[in-house]
Amino acid sequence: MILELSVHPSRTADLVTWDRMKIDPPVPAVTYHDSFGNFCHVINAPAGRITLSSDFVINDSGLPDEVAPDAKQVPLNQLPVDTLVYLLGSRYCETDRFMELVRPFTEATRAEPGNLWFDWSKSLENDDEFILVEAFTDDGAEPHVTSEHFAQAIAHARR
Repeated sequence: MILELSVHPSRTADLVTWDRMKIDPPVPAVTYHDSFGNFCHVINAPAGRITLSSDFVINDSGLPDEVAPDAKQVPLNQLPVDTLVYLLGSRYCETDRFMELVRPFTEATRAEPGNLWFDWSKSLENDDEFILVEAFTDDGAEPHVTSEHFAQAIAHARR
């Protein structure tokens, strides 16, 4: 299994706390840098349940990432082979149950006073790909990330 749970080296100066990855049960990890400079960790995941998490604090402006409106989509047969790993879905996620699992969190979030929208989309091409589009009023984001249902969702995701 190839994991990318570390802060990109270009942002390490912004780290307030150590960027650490936890694997439970503990297994050895080999680290390398991919062609984009990302830290990648390779593990041999044991049979059964495994929990992967990364926990850190980073200084960030909160501004959206720059976009490249003129960027072109590259056909699959023209992509470098070492980039293909990023197109793979995870065989460890129960994507067939995903919407059922996130329903209580989604309903609770949509009921928050500061929520403008909170919508999931499932890729038509890839059954393992979901996208969350959410928006909150200026005063609504803080109560959302400090809510009980948010804490429960994060705790569940870390199991």
